Amino acid sequence: MSPSTLHVAIIDQLIQPRIHIRLLSIMTPLRELVVARPRERVAEAIARASSGSFDQLPVVNDEGRVAGLVYVDQLQSSPADATVSDYLVPLEKCRRLRIEDGISRAVRILHTQPASLVADGEKIAGLVHRSDLNKHAARTYFYLWLSALEMGLARLVALRLPGDSWIELLRKRAREKVLDKMECESRRNNSIAPIEYLNLSELVEIIEKNEPLYRELGFDSRSKVKAEVGRLVELRHTIMHPVRTLVPDATSMDVLANRERKLRAVTLTVQRILKRA
Repeated sequence: MSPSTLHVAIIDQLIQPRIHIRLLSIMTPLRELVVARPRERVAEAIARASSGSFDQLPVVNDEGRVAGLVYVDQLQSSPADATVSDYLVPLEKCRRLRIEDGISRAVRILHTQPASLVADGEKIAGLVHRSDLNKHAARTYFYLWLSALEMGLARLVALRLPGDSWIELLRKRAREKVLDKMECESRRNNSIAPIEYLNLSELVEIIEKNEPLYRELGFDSRSKVKAEVGRLVELRHTIMHPVRTLVPDATSMDVLANRERKLRAVTLTVQRILKRA
C-alpha cells in the first residue's frame, strides 16, 4: 500500500458516518426535561423556564405525549390570563431531528433555531439545544474532521513539495522548531518524516505561500486561503480547549455552522486529490 493510499484509508476511517457521534450522546432525554402543560397559565411556564434559564419548553399533554414546543420570548409578551396552549407550536410544525442523526445535521438545524425536539421513531425521545454542542461528544466530531484535514494536508504538502523543501516556507520560529525537533529525534534514533511535526496552522501557512498548492485546493488567492482555511485553525484551538465555549450565543452558532461546512468541504477536496495521487 502506497503512503497516499494509506493516508486516504485513515482519512476515510476518521470521517466515516458510521463512527460519527450521534445526537443520543448530547441530547437531554425527555424524562430529564423541564416541561409545560397545555392548560397551565403562561406565568407558571415562564417561572419554570426561568428556574433553568430555558428559552423554550416542550409541552406534554395529559397522556404524557409531547404536543409541541413553546418559546419563552413569546410567552413573556402574552396577556396575564393566557394559557400555554395559546402559544403552542404543534408537534407537526416543529422541525425535528432524529436520534440517529449526526452532529453535522444538528449544526445545520440549530443554525436556524435554538433547539430541536429529537425523535426516536414515532416518539419524542428528548431535546437538543445549541448549548449541547459544547459537550465533549460534540467536540469529538469536530476533532475527527480536523484530524483528517491535518493528516490530508500534511500528505499533500509532502507530495507536492518533496525533499522537505516546504521548510523554507515556514516563518523563522516554526522553521527552527521543526529543525530542532528533527535534530532531537535523530539523536534518539527515531525516524519520522519531518512533515509529521507540523500542526494545522503551519500547514496552512505553507499552502498560503505556494500558489500551485492553494489553486489545487480550489482557492484563487492567498487571502482566500487565510480567510477560509485559516478560520479552521481558530476552530481547532477552540475544540482542543474545553474551557473555550464553542457556542456561547446565536452569533457564534452562525460562525460554527459556516466553519463546519468549510471543514467538510476542504477535507473532502483533499481526500479526492489524494485518491488521484
